Amino acid sequence: MTAHGGLLTLFIGADVSILVFVLLRVRQTWNKTLFVAMAMSFVVYGAAIAGEAEGVDNPLVAAIALWAFVLAHPLIAIAALAAFHGEDLPRRRPAILLLLLPVPVVASFAVAEDMTTGQAYTDPALSSFFAVCFAVGLAEALYVRMSSPVLASEATWIGVGIVLLILAGPLMTVELDALGLPSAGSLILGTPPALAAFALAFARTDPFAVTDGVKRGEAWSEPSIVERGVAFVFDEARPKNLMITARREADRGRPVLILRRKGRYSDPGDGRTCLSEIRPSAHAAAMALATVRGFLSRSPGGLLALPDLAGIATLCGWPKTLDLVRQIVRISRRTDTTLLISTSLLQEDERRGLNGLRLAWWILPDPAVEVDVMLRTAFGAAGSSIFDGFLKANALTRGSFNAHHVLALTTHLGTAMDAFASFGAELHVADGLRQLVAEASEALQEYSRRSALDLSQADWPSRDPESADEAMLVTAMDHWRGKEPEPAVRGDRATDPGHSLYKRTLAIFVRELGPTGEGLLRFELRRLGRGDSELRPSDLKRLADRVDVALETMVEIVDVPEARRRLQEKLGAIRRQMGLIEEEGV
Repeated sequence: MTAHGGLLTLFIGADVSILVFVLLRVRQTWNKTLFVAMAMSFVVYGAAIAGEAEGVDNPLVAAIALWAFVLAHPLIAIAALAAFHGEDLPRRRPAILLLLLPVPVVASFAVAEDMTTGQAYTDPALSSFFAVCFAVGLAEALYVRMSSPVLASEATWIGVGIVLLILAGPLMTVELDALGLPSAGSLILGTPPALAAFALAFARTDPFAVTDGVKRGEAWSEPSIVERGVAFVFDEARPKNLMITARREADRGRPVLILRRKGRYSDPGDGRTCLSEIRPSAHAAAMALATVRGFLSRSPGGLLALPDLAGIATLCGWPKTLDLVRQIVRISRRTDTTLLISTSLLQEDERRGLNGLRLAWWILPDPAVEVDVMLRTAFGAAGSSIFDGFLKANALTRGSFNAHHVLALTTHLGTAMDAFASFGAELHVADGLRQLVAEASEALQEYSRRSALDLSQADWPSRDPESADEAMLVTAMDHWRGKEPEPAVRGDRATDPGHSLYKRTLAIFVRELGPTGEGLLRFELRRLGRGDSELRPSDLKRLADRVDVALETMVEIVDVPEARRRLQEKLGAIRRQMGLIEEEGV
């Protein structure tokens, strides 16, 4: 084997390795197909050139080399745009596919003229076609780099890949010809680093895994409880009303995608609902955008719910997150899709930035707060004890309680009333309480049926609690409470200096990570802009997200399986314990 042939074979092997990586790593079918087509064009072209370098003098081999060489150039431009538009490319940039039309004519002309691949770069007609292909891909990369923070890093890598191909292709061909050296196959010298740059961009824009219950091409055109083609911001402490709205739309048969953190929210509907988990990654915004595009290309007219926008902001920063929202809003309007966004855990400056997009903004109540007020209105001071008893019996917290639990709550009230009557309570007291339970149950069910639109436009029970006959209620409730055990009294850690929120969090970090834990906690608090005494329960979720990213990075670096396993266990333990503190702080 000659030195030239051996060098080409080495570079072809590198191309094949990168191709295998993309086949195994990239999930998106459209991008994977384009990358494979582009890489295979390089491999076939390189193999033919390597054969010629080894003395294979066959017209068929030369023709194959020219066809693969010509086809690779429009595929470079198409793959560059696919990295930014994904499965939405045929709709957003259909004209780019027109670059494939001249390929048969150009390739046939090159074969008929008995050109080499080096001569193709110097022919005026062919070089013009190749220049257009390079220019289209590079121009798109530059435009995205300057206009889209969420895809800026990926656009940089695509641009680097195209520049490498230009240097190794036409520019090196001209230089080698000027020096009197063989220029055939010079493009192959630039394909491994160029393919690596493309592969990196494709991996960073690969969508999150989606549990898909929607048939491809199925569009939704039935009546909806929220307007289609509109983005709504649900201003609430926790995304409870957002999840209820998504559940109701899914129950009506509408395709729904919920993009949320792992294990944070349960499946809100039937098998038509798509769930996608946000993985801890610095490129979560780009991956989320690809996930949304893939879903909407399959199910136009559906509903997209973003209950965890603050989680993406923690992973990627607010500028990228805001650009993500801006792009999703444009896509939702174009595809007649409803977009629901939660402000849960967003910082004040982030809320102002989101408000600057001038989206429909709904201020909504917490169902747990409203139900507690309604029970206290009906049953006096014992209402909160009744509510706490229901939560304890059903392994719920006020943070996890939502409107779909109201039916179980009314059943709990009826059961409690029956238990009270079985103790032989005075008839007039039992009758009065039955009436109160019936009225409270009806009011609770009426509240649970109200839509987010109704709640955003009307008063809530906590804003205007109804008056009650406190004398009668206190007497009746005192009698009732005498028949049931008192709930366990929990100490208020918030008032105990020895159990401050920071100290409790610090204890978790030190217990799991040793002395390193304190340094990690202080570092992440500084990134959050919080001092030791400024940590709030609402910060714990974002703090846990940042620790996720830091420890996941450590897990990826560590090569020892046992050490990786221990780190993953510590990560899970920190997440669970901080979740308990967060629930207590609600």
